Amino acid sequence: MMTTPTLRWAQRMSGDMQIAGLSERTEAAYLRAVRQLAKFYQGRSPEDLSEADVRWVAQVAPQPGSTRSN
Repeated sequence: MMTTPTLRWAQRMSGDMQIAGLSERTEAAYLRAVRQLAKFYQGRSPEDLSEADVRWVAQVAPQPGSTRSN
């Protein structure tokens, strides 16, 4: 479950994506990624994360179809 700051951020993000005309599937995928990011950082709002935090997760997260081992 998302925390209140993360939920507010996701709602605002959803509205922005609707205004931009993104498809429902794209919106769902982006929101899922934000939920996973918040979960990884134990409920911290994405606004509280630094660019370095996000880049680090992107580097260490397993990619779909990836066979690399750490």
